Amino acid sequence: MRYHFIVNPVAGRGRVTTILDDVQTMLREHGFEVSRYVTKAAGDAGVHVATLGPDEVDRVVVVGGDGTLREVVNGMPPPLPWPIGIVPVGTANL
Repeated sequence: MRYHFIVNPVAGRGRVTTILDDVQTMLREHGFEVSRYVTKAAGDAGVHVATLGPDEVDRVVVVGGDGTLREVVNGMPPPLPWPIGIVPVGTANL
């Protein structure tokens, strides 16, 4: 199983790195492949996910807040090619 994390580094008031490292370590310890993409600006998550081929990953995990999740879902081609996991580290998580 290949997990691809799309990460907003400014979400969650700096908690992202610690949380993400713990989650990815646990997955690797259980034999899963893990990759990571760190966004650089607003809109970047949607642009990135649109470049992924449907066979490149098995799951997409959003690490960020509501805005990052929205960008990823809106950037995916329909029908959504992968299940989406969420590590909610936004300020309000609305």
